[in-house]
Amino acid sequence: MAQFTVCTSLYPQSERNIAAFCAALNKAIENVDAALLFALERDYDPSMVIASLQRKDKIHIVKSDALASPSALRQTMLTAARSIDSDILVFADFDDCIDRTALSNHAESLADSEISYGDMRLLDHEGKSTGRTFFENAGVPNRVSGPESLQERNFMGFTNTAIRREALSEITIEIPVDIAAAEWWLFTKLLHHGATAKQTCYPVVDYRIYDKNTLGVGEARSLDALAKQLAIVNRHYANLVKDLRHQKSLDKITRLARVLESGKVPEECFFEVVNHQPGVWFDDVFRAADVLDTISEARQNA
Repeated sequence: MAQFTVCTSLYPQSERNIAAFCAALNKAIENVDAALLFALERDYDPSMVIASLQRKDKIHIVKSDALASPSALRQTMLTAARSIDSDILVFADFDDCIDRTALSNHAESLADSEISYGDMRLLDHEGKSTGRTFFENAGVPNRVSGPESLQERNFMGFTNTAIRREALSEITIEIPVDIAAAEWWLFTKLLHHGATAKQTCYPVVDYRIYDKNTLGVGEARSLDALAKQLAIVNRHYANLVKDLRHQKSLDKITRLARVLESGKVPEECFFEVVNHQPGVWFDDVFRAADVLDTISEARQNA
């Protein structure tokens, strides 16, 4: 039977969120051979988390540098995960609630792949179900081979994925410090180095939507929000090994950034197309870029 390690980065959260996270984790690891890995942000005190867990025999704690960035915290987690005697690493964000069947669902997908990714049930800021899932009508593939599926979008986060520990290497976990979407970087690198991925049959987590989410879900609702996502995308591509595919995507978002800064294209030109469409992380950024290309082409042909 596979040995699991559930990997989580700990940072300040409300007591309600901590209680919900721990209650879900307790159910997920019940009767399963699972260790827990907690990477601590700065001087975070994990005592409340540990006290809320029913099993305390296999807890590994690593501390990040006091000034560590979010990406550095994830790299601390990944570096420690590589050294643990475990078959499968399951990622679970501290502000979400892992599903009680997540480990078995991931193990099933990993029977013939190196990466497992699953859909997420969406919760509002009060922790109530929205009745929607993240992948709903978004065209997320059931299998992925090569980085093309993550070229201009991402659906693999540090809350809905698992990997075979042997797939990690020093190269794939070297996350640049200025990267905000560390998970997008990691899974792009893993796929680039030959890993394959498979979607689970069922959702693996309840994903909380609230103001402190780095990305949240759904489309950007203002040009300022779009610009913030654009900056994240720009840093992602700036740190990738240059090739024609990456350069094409980088050119698109560079043009979009210039237009947003100029203020020459009305907001409605973007959001009449971008808003209210299903999509995963960064779909809205590239839809906006495609709208810009359409507008530019129409002007040239006028």
